[in-house]
Amino acid sequence: MNHLTKYLPFLFWTYVLILAIFNLKPGNPGTTQEMGEILFVRRDYFLHVVAFMALAGLYSLAARTSYPIFRKHDRLFGAVFLIGLATALEAFQYFIPERKFNWYDLLANQVGLLFGAFLIAMIVRVPFVWKQDQFINNE
Repeated sequence: MNHLTKYLPFLFWTYVLILAIFNLKPGNPGTTQEMGEILFVRRDYFLHVVAFMALAGLYSLAARTSYPIFRKHDRLFGAVFLIGLATALEAFQYFIPERKFNWYDLLANQVGLLFGAFLIAMIVRVPFVWKQDQFINNE
């Protein structure tokens, strides 16, 4: 088994925990003026896209391992799980002091998931970047 493969599920769940902490901590994360813009997009929307792009990428890679929780479920389960997680993290902000639910944040989360899944799908199709036997089932 590839050395990195062994840690992918752990990295995925650790990243989920980190996202939950940052998304659900009380307090105002900043105003639009404080956050600024990147490429004509509010920086917090850009950060949502990047954060959830990484989440989708980690899930996509972990799903290629032989670990039971990932092996037993198909892509549909992964998509439903990630979309549900992204939606729940945003929706729970409604109940947290000084935070609020924002439809654009939710949209940025979903766009990040799509970009991340698409990026990994493209990377694994390029033979000189990704070796097909890189992830070996260890059953």
